[in-house]
Amino acid sequence: MPASYFKQSYQHDLAILVCCTQKQYAPYLKKGHDFCSQRKVNSSNPPLNTVLEFLVSLHEQGLSYTTINTARNALSAVILPTDNVNIGSHLTVSHFMKGIYKSNPPMPRYCTTWDVNLVLIFHRCPNQQSQV
Repeated sequence: MPASYFKQSYQHDLAILVCCTQKQYAPYLKKGHDFCSQRKVNSSNPPLNTVLEFLVSLHEQGLSYTTINTARNALSAVILPTDNVNIGSHLTVSHFMKGIYKSNPPMPRYCTTWDVNLVLIFHRCPNQQSQV
């Protein structure tokens, strides 16, 4: 296959990634914009305390750490960096997120898991399968 095919494929994959990211971030960008509008603050360059108040409001709504972290990433993607630091990487925001993580850690993805040892025994000793 020609090199141009791979370049087009890469650009297509990149466009899909950007599209999916936009879909994931869109609700939090809208909430952040509305939050700033209510406080008459520029949503593309809000002060740090406004960003923290927004993240606190999401926490008070009972949203999970993962959801609040997605909102933080969304804001970092659109808010102008201050002193070459993205708002999501700011020390105060990072400390806040650590606190959220500790107070409300992410839930495991699965309620139950397989006992791998049983599977290995099953494959190791096919003649003793009835004992497993």
